[in-house]
Amino acid sequence: YAVDASWHELSRRVSGMLFGLAVAVWGNLLPKLASPWRFDEEPFDWSGVHRFNGWMFAIAGAVIFVGCLTLPLHDAAQLEVVAFLTAAVLGIGRKFYSLATWRAARRRHP
Repeated sequence: YAVDASWHELSRRVSGMLFGLAVAVWGNLLPKLASPWRFDEEPFDWSGVHRFNGWMFAIAGAVIFVGCLTLPLHDAAQLEVVAFLTAAVLGIGRKFYSLATWRAARRRHP
């Protein structure tokens, strides 16, 4: 370590808060990404999936930020993992749901 051990807790809290902030910013940017496909060629509901994932990661980032600010260090570290993985699993699930239903819905409503 380049700094005294007494700085460990503060540096861990700040790095956790920065991680939470980065996750929230990523969540804010996700819905703004443009689809790489034309609308009639999309294999899934691009905008719906990215809006949902944006919300999930923005909420997870806020939870991580507040958790790192207020909780004991050990609990904050566990919360970081749980919040991020929850957002990721829900987001992946939303994409699979969209993949399973998007084409069928598009065929019914041309």
